Amino acid sequence: MTATIAETHPIRELLHHPAATTRRLDAVRALRLRRRDAGDLVLMRIDRMESDAAVVDFTSRLLAGLMRADNIDALREALPEALPWVTFLPDEDIGRLRGRRRRSVSR
Repeated sequence: MTATIAETHPIRELLHHPAATTRRLDAVRALRLRRRDAGDLVLMRIDRMESDAAVVDFTSRLLAGLMRADNIDALREALPEALPWVTFLPDEDIGRLRGRRRRSVSR
């Protein structure tokens, strides 16, 4: 079963029908709860939040390792997936980008 990313409901639905509203989390990844006079809220199961955090952590570590590597060819091959505009950069500018990112990653 593929879960939809989010489903939107008014927050009053959660307040008036908490069990039925939270059961929707069986079918969707998260519930976006609309509020009238404030920003929307997101409701999701803790196991999904932890799973998302693990993916972000893994991806960050992988990217940091790639940025520290001295292999410009691997960097030129991988970066366009995340930053399509880098395909127009010459190698020396990718090297500069790598240097800037390396400094920000090591902070």
